Amino acid sequence: QDVGISIAAFSGENLRERGADQPKDLFALITNVGLQNIGGGGIPIIIIRGLGLQSLRINDSTTTAFYVDEDSQPSVARAEWTLLDLERVEVLKGPQGGLYGRNALGGAIQVISAKPDLDAGPNGYIQLGYDEYSRTELEAAAEFSLSETAGLRVSGRWVESSDAAYRDVTLAENRGEEDRYAA
Repeated sequence: QDVGISIAAFSGENLRERGADQPKDLFALITNVGLQNIGGGGIPIIIIRGLGLQSLRINDSTTTAFYVDEDSQPSVARAEWTLLDLERVEVLKGPQGGLYGRNALGGAIQVISAKPDLDAGPNGYIQLGYDEYSRTELEAAAEFSLSETAGLRVSGRWVESSDAAYRDVTLAENRGEEDRYAA
């Protein structure tokens, strides 16, 4: 190893096997990396090796660089995504500001979507799951070769629970039900 860096990488298949379908599930697999959403409303705080921007303003510059398919995501709200049909996710622990540019003081996260395999022909997968609190999930992907140089990949994910993990006794309401869709 010529450069002293710490990288954690997970394939999309590995994440599906571990049941990781949200960033908090992914970051629970990596030491010294955490995701908190204390303010609610989709403004997460990514903390790598103790560095994290704890601000509730969506337009603040983060301490962790975040990329989706090599495209920099300037807003911290983009870190609240569904892990859907991924090739891999890479987490580079910081401090990396000198090597990887602005907003990479804590580190960098790279999310790589699955791409169509032009040589494989039509293929895909379907995964169905049922868990506690009546949680039902369905994920599917299909890919097709359109020509020798072009392909199409379509994927989607649906998660729903009709029961809740928490009961608010004061308001007599259930809390923690899920209803998420992604394509």
